[in-house]
Amino acid sequence: MAIKAFSGVRTEEIFFMEWEHIHFRRGKGYIILPRRVTKKRRRRIMPLLPNLRKWIAPFEGLKGRICQRWSTPQSVFQGWDRFAGKRDIKAGANRFRNSYISYRAAQTSDPQKTSLETGNSVKVIMEDYLELTTPEEAARWFKLTPSEKRLEALAKYANKLKRAQAGTHPD
Repeated sequence: MAIKAFSGVRTEEIFFMEWEHIHFRRGKGYIILPRRVTKKRRRRIMPLLPNLRKWIAPFEGLKGRICQRWSTPQSVFQGWDRFAGKRDIKAGANRFRNSYISYRAAQTSDPQKTSLETGNSVKVIMEDYLELTTPEEAARWFKLTPSEKRLEALAKYANKLKRAQAGTHPD
């Protein structure tokens, strides 16, 4: 969910996305989606923003599909929708993506940049996302980070996945 909320990827894209597409150590960090993953079949480069880096840092070094436990993009959406519903969050299929686009457009004041990062046309950004929120609201959105307790849980889960990939059993 954090990747969708703070990078702007579509549900269908995150279904095919792999951990190798996240470049933690390349400059400030990037998510680079190859053509085969994106809706428009164009390579896309998105910044790995500081708050997203905090959410996913424990998963650095993993390999393979990020959403490997789901068999279709629809099942990804349904799983996340159930998870979010239990927490009174209205996730929707692309609500987090839509929020990202609105906040990113407000943060950068650059529809072209937001267009390139999200795979939408500048026209769509201008018509559907521009001026929906303020730079101050965007700043609050991009400051959302996991609590220490959540970070510990993420690290525990990431370590479990890493052990499974390494073929070792939990202690």
